[in-house]
Amino acid sequence: MAPLARRLLAELSDYRRNASSFDHLLSLSPVSDEDLLTWHARLKGPKDSPFEDFDFDLSIKVPEAYPSKPPSIYFTTQLCHPNVAVKTGEICLDVLQSEWSPAWTLASACTAVQALLACPEPSSPLNVDAANLVRSGDKMAYYSIARLRPALLSFRIATVQTVACPDTAITDCTSTTPIQTRCHITS
Repeated sequence: MAPLARRLLAELSDYRRNASSFDHLLSLSPVSDEDLLTWHARLKGPKDSPFEDFDFDLSIKVPEAYPSKPPSIYFTTQLCHPNVAVKTGEICLDVLQSEWSPAWTLASACTAVQALLACPEPSSPLNVDAANLVRSGDKMAYYSIARLRPALLSFRIATVQTVACPDTAITDCTSTTPIQTRCHITS
């Protein structure tokens, strides 16, 4: 067995054996038995953050040079966060770039991503509008916008084409029940 496959299988085994210590990481596994370089993870939104009560899916691409090189991790669940690109799900996080170390595992990298959800870093944004809200100190505005997209997705209120976080304004939102929310979007 190649060293990379051995390492990834050991990480998977360790995650499964210690899943209770990763209570924020709802799942972590390769997408198929034939492809150990493509993984899927599901994170629980951190407590006391706008993402509490929501789950988020991640796509993980492991490079051939892993663990010397970091994995590429992307959100596949759309969200509004200063360090996450709205359209691609790309994550700006130092441990996935310059601060990566072979001591990190896929599970610990997912833990770092979950911590980033709770503590955004507006000085290195991929979503400038969300970063400006965080920098302004308007916590209520940031929380409201950050919670909007996962709420719409979780309730499957897709009657509106797409609610793009940074480039749209939402006006005239009415709600009789969470399922019957109608939002009028203006560009």
